[in-house]
Amino acid sequence: MPYRTLLLKCLSALIAWPLVDSAAAPTCDCFSAELRAKTAREGLANARLALLGRVMFVAPDGSARLRIFESFKGGLKPQEGATVTELDIQRQSAECTPNEVKDRRFSVGEELLVLSFNTSVSLCDTYASDHYLVQEFRLLLAK
Repeated sequence: MPYRTLLLKCLSALIAWPLVDSAAAPTCDCFSAELRAKTAREGLANARLALLGRVMFVAPDGSARLRIFESFKGGLKPQEGATVTELDIQRQSAECTPNEVKDRRFSVGEELLVLSFNTSVSLCDTYASDHYLVQEFRLLLAK
């Protein structure tokens, strides 16, 4: 692929990416391995929570309970060394407006990456479990 075509493809993906439903956004093959690794390092350093889990229950108000099966950062070591294996996720929060989640719903059984930088966790903090950051987080933590 000619350099200009590749550059235009990458710029288009970068511009359109925030406008796309983050759970359904495809991984762009135009991001280098170095850029993906840097994004993962910075994301993990700044995140409050980085978890992988499965939706076990969806409440009538749209919130969900997630069963955590992998933790990359935070949330699993509360008082007295107990292990939290579930996390309640709100449909929206002060940082996550109804407009941002209008077409998104939790589904029982779906697996999600939760990457939260705020004190509350909402649907806006969730991504598809096959998001490239999952593999990048695993690589970082394996080092």
